[in-house]
Amino acid sequence: MAIFPINKRIVDMKRETIKDNEIIFLDKIEAYELVEAYGKGQLKGRLKDIASELNEEDNPVIMLAKQ
Repeated sequence: MAIFPINKRIVDMKRETIKDNEIIFLDKIEAYELVEAYGKGQLKGRLKDIASELNEEDNPVIMLAKQ
């Protein structure tokens, strides 16, 4: 699951680090979830920008969290 800045959800952060310890975790967010959260005004920043260009049938978004 992903963390949306306003309506928070839990993210599994127990995943292994990748790419020389630069990326601490990754998560797949379904496009329909982002479109729905965008419509409710629950996103900010880069995730909001990405969601503004999606429709519900687009491919999932991979979120990478860097250290």
